[in-house]
Amino acid sequence: MLVCGFQPHFILVSVDSGISLDTLKAVKPIKQPIIRELAMALTLTITELNNLDSAYNICFELYNDSEQPLHNWRLHLSLVGLINASSCHGATFVRQDGSYLALQSQTGATLEAKQTLAFGFTGEKLAMKKVTDMPIGCYLSADNIEQPIMLELVPFTLPSIAVNPLLMPERNNDYLSDVAIIPRPADINLNQTPLKLPQQLLFDDNDFGHLATLFSAQLKQHDVSLASARSANIRLQLDPSLPCEAYRLCLDDVVVISASGEQGFAYGLTSLAQCLNSSTAQRKGVINDYPRFTYRGFMLDCVRHFRSVEKIKQLIDQLAYYKFNTLHWHLTDDEAWRLEIKAFPQLTKQTAFRGHDQAIEAQFGSGPAPYGGYYSQQDVKDVVSYAQQRQITIIPEIDIPGHCRAALKALPELLIEPADTSNYLSVQFYHDNVLNPALEGTYQFIDAVIQEVCALFPGPYVHVGADEVPKGVWQDSPACQEKMQAQGYQDIRELQGYLLRHVQDNLRQQGKTLLGWEEALDGDKLAQDAIICAWNGTQNGISAANKGYKVIMTPAHYTYLDMAYDNSESEPGTTWASALNLQQCYEYDVFDAELTATGKDNILGMQYAIWTEFINTDKQLDYMVFPRLLAGAENAWTGRSNKNWQGFVQRLYLQQDYLDWQGIQYRPL
Repeated sequence: MLVCGFQPHFILVSVDSGISLDTLKAVKPIKQPIIRELAMALTLTITELNNLDSAYNICFELYNDSEQPLHNWRLHLSLVGLINASSCHGATFVRQDGSYLALQSQTGATLEAKQTLAFGFTGEKLAMKKVTDMPIGCYLSADNIEQPIMLELVPFTLPSIAVNPLLMPERNNDYLSDVAIIPRPADINLNQTPLKLPQQLLFDDNDFGHLATLFSAQLKQHDVSLASARSANIRLQLDPSLPCEAYRLCLDDVVVISASGEQGFAYGLTSLAQCLNSSTAQRKGVINDYPRFTYRGFMLDCVRHFRSVEKIKQLIDQLAYYKFNTLHWHLTDDEAWRLEIKAFPQLTKQTAFRGHDQAIEAQFGSGPAPYGGYYSQQDVKDVVSYAQQRQITIIPEIDIPGHCRAALKALPELLIEPADTSNYLSVQFYHDNVLNPALEGTYQFIDAVIQEVCALFPGPYVHVGADEVPKGVWQDSPACQEKMQAQGYQDIRELQGYLLRHVQDNLRQQGKTLLGWEEALDGDKLAQDAIICAWNGTQNGISAANKGYKVIMTPAHYTYLDMAYDNSESEPGTTWASALNLQQCYEYDVFDAELTATGKDNILGMQYAIWTEFINTDKQLDYMVFPRLLAGAENAWTGRSNKNWQGFVQRLYLQQDYLDWQGIQYRPL
């Protein structure tokens, strides 16, 4: 069983700090202060919790342990599920937007000093079974207090859930007969002669001498300096016959790495670094290596919880060390807009921070104080350059037409049609998060944003989201109905296709290719040069590939690292797709029997992802991502016939010292 009742840490600025939000971009995580008026103390206790399959009934007691009454109070909290307003008792339902819930006193009642109030409600769509499902960020406002008051959530014992945890294989050196490299190379031929390189490594100062700095940063114990080709013991040799990411690593007294260019040299040096960092003895020989897939990606959500530039760079270092080549950077969503757009400064001014009385209310436990941050265009250039030096392409995601609540809050005059009375609810419980594809302002907004995004990100791709547009949207929009009639459309979803085709054509003119989640195909308007990221199971990706679209497989059941390792109440993470342990992450294979030969050719690769709704600290992020990211690395690089779960685990044990050295707070093996 698990006792819950912690107050999380948040990135915030105190409401009375005097710091201007116009100039503030980001602040480091600090502990959320408990704001009190006089000697006020409020406690919130869960008195009853009954879970159903996809719903729960919950009862609370709110205790005013102070000498001051609270007049016309309002309770604010974050929790899972869709609250049934008619089920509320003891308090009145005010509103729910996403994870944010507001309740208030009934008919203006006062919560007297030392008084206890009992109330409760039913939550639907989700159950409250895990630590990450519990209410967080609870605070109270009232007419007779100046600032919101943080509540103390009394520890609550969740019902125990029995699980069969993954039993990791014990250490066995029989599986380490070749090298300790992750991902495992394609072809390894070693002899019995020990490899003994000196502490001081002399790096060939040729056209690729700049890689020496990056190589040195990956080494725990060796020093690197540049030297002439004659005296160097690390030499790089061009071989145009090798594919662009392939390399040959000859391990001898003089190490020779052959490749056709910088990518191959970088991967060869990374493999050498892993050999030298290993605590096991290395042997001489030859390694020939190349990736299974050309696309090996990781998606980072920096919207739900902001990440510092320093943390992003640390993640990029790990992606490079394990031979990923793409960082998909999720920058906009319902809960914030994280990217500076000079054409529309309101986007970050109004919605980079959320909190009490902000345009975006407190979400995911962020509490009343302004919370968040954004990336200036200089920040982006810095991160992009850092990634490029490590052979990683950054793909920005600007999520449209759904998941646009932050943009709509920042630019209502441009993006909202007053006459639109459409009634809808998104899967994250928002009723106001979709762009209108029939408004001229929508295209002014998108075109300006895309122009700046394309200038900031030199890579060939821009991701436009296109997922989870809810049913009911645009149905009662006069502008949309007029647009449908003008275009001869019969299905409202064709409007999404119309909008996305406009964006696709715009991107193509700027030399970019459109990526989108699988719903981008809704409306059937995209040209086949679009690339589809298949996330909701595997079938939609298979279907798109068989139809001729290039596809990146990222099914939530196997690649979403915000999924909990198991169903235990104490294991953090969500399980809406499934639990996902290390072995399941490793053994997923993208090549389904239903793929045609053409379909297989259209699979570009795989992507692992971390959505951060319930991941508010870097420590929590590390725990969820590592070591599963290493399983993903091997899955994306190493050929299926070359993979072995037992061998992978043995090599993973040897990676722990490196992860410790890097300060990665991974989940223990």
